[in-house]
Amino acid sequence: MPFFSRDNHVPRNRSSTAVKGVVEAGFPSAAGEELDDLLSVDAYLIENKEASYMLRMVGNAMSDEGIADGDILIIERGKIADSGDIMVVCADGEYILQKLSGGTVPRVSNAELIGTVIGLMRKY
Repeated sequence: MPFFSRDNHVPRNRSSTAVKGVVEAGFPSAAGEELDDLLSVDAYLIENKEASYMLRMVGNAMSDEGIADGDILIIERGKIADSGDIMVVCADGEYILQKLSGGTVPRVSNAELIGTVIGLMRKY
């Protein structure tokens, strides 16, 4: 069973959202809204838009890597993967995620590298 669904379409919408300030984890900070900047999620997450696309994660096989069912993964084709990177590989006609370890893709023989995960989005 593939880890990704090819049927899920993520529309391209290039809008910006206001960044209202900062928040610290665990410690109180002064409350208030200060407009720091406008942030385009696309521009923040995707540097090479011509080589990037998104896939929706199906299943929890990568939960140890912080990737959960339903996450939107941002993939860049042609990005050279380093040890520890998460890659999309095609094996036996199915897309699967694999973590690069020591320069080799574990558990999959005859796998073709499709792209490298460069980010993810999660909706709570």
